[in-house]
Amino acid sequence: MTRGRAQKGFTLIELLVTIAIVATVALLGFPALLKTLHRFKLEGSARETSVLLQRARFDAIKMGTQAVVTQDFDTREIIAFADLDASDTLTAGDRELGRITLPNGVEFYGPGDTFGADHDDASFGFQESADKEGIAIYRADGSAESTGAFRIADDRENYLETRLSPAATGRLTVQKYHDDACSESDPDHECYWLPQGTRRDPGDLPGERTKAWRWN
Repeated sequence: MTRGRAQKGFTLIELLVTIAIVATVALLGFPALLKTLHRFKLEGSARETSVLLQRARFDAIKMGTQAVVTQDFDTREIIAFADLDASDTLTAGDRELGRITLPNGVEFYGPGDTFGADHDDASFGFQESADKEGIAIYRADGSAESTGAFRIADDRENYLETRLSPAATGRLTVQKYHDDACSESDPDHECYWLPQGTRRDPGDLPGERTKAWRWN
């Protein structure tokens, strides 16, 4: 009795063709997957920064003392602490509230910085130390000493900031930089920095939202 082809397994050629197709599909999808992973790391770091800032504000209110959140470029960390001696720097007598370390591929940079160089644009509005580290300060009533933002970027030149504004309420917003969002010459202008999930097209009226964030 002759067995039909349906009872046979794959031939070697069929197996090789199948493997080739799977490999091709995987290869074509890898760049998109890599881009998504970069995006998740950048967004995750910005949101962790927001949580750390909130923690500092709540502690300042609860304990009735000054709290500080600052960048450390050498260790690639953002650190929050109860500033018990009001020195604006973490000292032995202060109480640490938490810290986050930037993942590989994410750095403290703003749109005016060159990768591998200084971090001059890595913070905006906040007080800065001699090493250009941004310092966000919360008072005992929960208000911030100033408005400002901590900024991070990946090597694809995607820039996110965690912005504190207004100072009175300490409201936090994660925003993304789009270099074509408006015609202002200053990249620090608020029209370039757009809230989560939306962006303005050039020429749109202020406040009009039309498209999702664009990722490089």
